[in-house]
Amino acid sequence: MDFDVLFLGSGQGAWNGAIPMAKAGLRVGVIEEGLFGGVCTNRGCNAKITLDRPVDLLRQIEALQGQGITGLPQQDFPN
Repeated sequence: MDFDVLFLGSGQGAWNGAIPMAKAGLRVGVIEEGLFGGVCTNRGCNAKITLDRPVDLLRQIEALQGQGITGLPQQDFPN
């Protein structure tokens, strides 16, 4: 079988790409080992939440500079 586009995994990237491409007439294939929809849809996006929250906090602290808050914390994600 021939495809114009082949997605490995059916997560959000495939969902947001495959549907518009298929509607545009491309032959789209998706290879998925587990549940269709990927980790976020089926289990929740813990990795995204874990990585986004420190950035949100840093932005809030930046907005409070000069209003009783001085200095910024440093992010230190271990390798």
